[in-house]
Amino acid sequence: MTAARTLIDPAVVAQIQQRQQLPTTNTARNLSRNRAITAAEWRQAWGSSSKTISDTVGQALTIDDSRQVGAQLMDRMLDFIALSVNIAADDGPAARRNIRDKCWEVLEILGQNVDTAIDAHVELRLADLKRDLDAELSLEREQMTRAADQAQADATEYRRQLDAASAQMIRERTAHADALAALRDQMQRERDAVIVRERAWNEERRQLTADKTAAQDLAASLNRDLGTLTTRLEELTMPAPTALERTSLCLYARTAMNRPDLTQADLPSVPEHVRAAWQAALPTPADQMAQLRAVALPILGRTA
Repeated sequence: MTAARTLIDPAVVAQIQQRQQLPTTNTARNLSRNRAITAAEWRQAWGSSSKTISDTVGQALTIDDSRQVGAQLMDRMLDFIALSVNIAADDGPAARRNIRDKCWEVLEILGQNVDTAIDAHVELRLADLKRDLDAELSLEREQMTRAADQAQADATEYRRQLDAASAQMIRERTAHADALAALRDQMQRERDAVIVRERAWNEERRQLTADKTAAQDLAASLNRDLGTLTTRLEELTMPAPTALERTSLCLYARTAMNRPDLTQADLPSVPEHVRAAWQAALPTPADQMAQLRAVALPILGRTA
């Protein structure tokens, strides 16, 4: 029997249970019906039915399932029935007792055969199941071994990658720490340099401020000295104004400055623009003389 079938076929069990539920007439012991058959009919029926049953049982013996066990039992029963017929024909009055004894003997043999067949069938099925389980276990063991090997290889690779990543992280962390320390040193140097430059700039700015103040004071002093020198230079280089010029400027300044009380003694206080306007209006002595005549003649009561 193949390994694919179970130990007990559920379909066969269902068929047996169905047959057990069918009503039986117990034909083998229906004596009234057997007696109604003639001897010739009995021999013909016996031979025909025995051959049909033998052929059917012979075919069933070649089937690789639980029907083979039933066929073996029926084959034993056919042998026993044939033997019982011979006993009934030859032993005379002791035939009944002999058949009964032989029946118990055959029942014991059949029971042993059934037990042996069941044990053999169970051992066969157990062997098939063991072989299938061993194959499955071997396959699963091989798969698990491959999986374990792959897992070990993956774990080794992951450990290698982790170690490489850890080493890379340590290198990067060290490089970052060195770069940070160098940056801090550079920042400290630049900070110190900035402090030094700032101090120098402050000192330079203070010095420049002091120099600017001194230069401004010197410039103011030079401007004052220049003004004084310019005035003195003008006084030294320019000829002294004549009486006509002083009188003409005084008369012009009285009108331009709206100071009728102005005298020739106040001429130094006449602004420069008034002097410039006077020189532009009366540039020559003739112009200045005409100015004086225009003022003096009406006072004298003369017209020319």
